[in-house]
Amino acid sequence: ARGLNGFLDSHVVRGKRVVPMTCAAALMATTALRAHPGFHLVGVEALQLFGGLFADADVPLTLSMERKTDADAPLLRLGCRILAAGKPGYGATVVLSASKLAPPANVRVRSGGAKVSKLYDGVTLFHGTHLRHIQEAAIDGDVLTASCLNLSLDTAAAGQFESSRSAINGFA
Repeated sequence: ARGLNGFLDSHVVRGKRVVPMTCAAALMATTALRAHPGFHLVGVEALQLFGGLFADADVPLTLSMERKTDADAPLLRLGCRILAAGKPGYGATVVLSASKLAPPANVRVRSGGAKVSKLYDGVTLFHGTHLRHIQEAAIDGDVLTASCLNLSLDTAAAGQFESSRSAINGFA
């Protein structure tokens, strides 16, 4: 509802505040982790935008999870979907592991990555000040690598999306 989650004023599409895809991905990943105690997040893959989630109307949300791997597979893949009033908003595959994996070493944006002035052009990225954390990015095939800042939001701006409540703090 209006007045909550001030950062959404920086994520407006066609005049409506929309929940960012990264927040939806974090919700799916956090929910998957909480439903599978002892597992660790490997990644979020195949993120899909269906109709998005508009933040200015109170509608029932449903998050569904479906196992996509055999029970004895080394990684657990969960097909997740967020529905708003029964209509698909976002989807993704959340990948979990029973053992904690080492983070990738020396991940860097390759030379030739787009600079921030080119990213926030109102078309590629349209984010307002609360969400301008990407410094540079490069796309190689279907892989996006980005260098980001950690922007702090006060409690009023963060609202219901305050990151310390997330099991994967800081993902979004």
